[in-house]
Amino acid sequence: MERRGNRIPSGWGWIAPGLLGLGVFYLIPMGRMVMYALQNESGEWGFGKIAEVLSNVVFQLAFRNTMVFVSLAVISITVISLLISLLVQRMTWYPTVVQSVLFSPMIIPTASVMMVFDLFFRYDGVLNTIFRHFGSGPVEFYHSKMALVTVLLLFLWKNIGYNVIILTAALENVNRAMYEAASIDGANQIQQFRLITLPSIRGTLIFVIMISVLNAFKAFREIYLLLGSYPDQSIYSLQHYMNNLFLVLDYQKLSVAALTVLIGVLLFVGAMLAIDRKGEGV
Repeated sequence: MERRGNRIPSGWGWIAPGLLGLGVFYLIPMGRMVMYALQNESGEWGFGKIAEVLSNVVFQLAFRNTMVFVSLAVISITVISLLISLLVQRMTWYPTVVQSVLFSPMIIPTASVMMVFDLFFRYDGVLNTIFRHFGSGPVEFYHSKMALVTVLLLFLWKNIGYNVIILTAALENVNRAMYEAASIDGANQIQQFRLITLPSIRGTLIFVIMISVLNAFKAFREIYLLLGSYPDQSIYSLQHYMNNLFLVLDYQKLSVAALTVLIGVLLFVGAMLAIDRKGEGV
């Protein structure tokens, strides 16, 4: 009995540093963020600052652009990753080499990734040099509506390798006997994919979608290095809005914007987990 009783303090001792770090670096700042969001300049509590930010035209533009970018990024990377994973699974020559090449942008330092990407897409870069060679005018990839496409390509190039590795591993674990039985029953490739492959990798697919959403919100670092604090209007995001508020030390509006992002991410993650549990119950 004494030994069992002694294990409890010992266990808490092991997790205490982690709990301390969680409280100091996450929970306390999060509580301060909520306080800033609910207080005005005179210290009075209420939702006035939240209403002010939500009605701000710049915030609405940033929110809309962020939702557009995240939606396009997640849908495109999920579909393309799944297609590449299906191809890699069927490859008989060096599939690991292909996966390593796709994964390499994620492990390369961000500064190096941006140098390589900028080499191709800047005004005097490789692509515009090719366009000029064929008699076409240069394309302004950074300061026009093409900025959104450019950033999406950067996001795909940097993050697609991780998704491919995860999905390929999930596809490898699907029971081959199920495909053989379906073929005997006359099911074609599309029917096998819809009725066998997708249900079998549902959990992994949801995980990939969740990771892709988080990576899309974290793409600000690359976007900032590429386009600066005030990019084209089509790609001005919530992260730009919050960064510019931080530069002028407007913590209250910054906290409202950060709280909006946090609530949105939590709602999305909760919805994905609910979908996963519902699928398991079928």
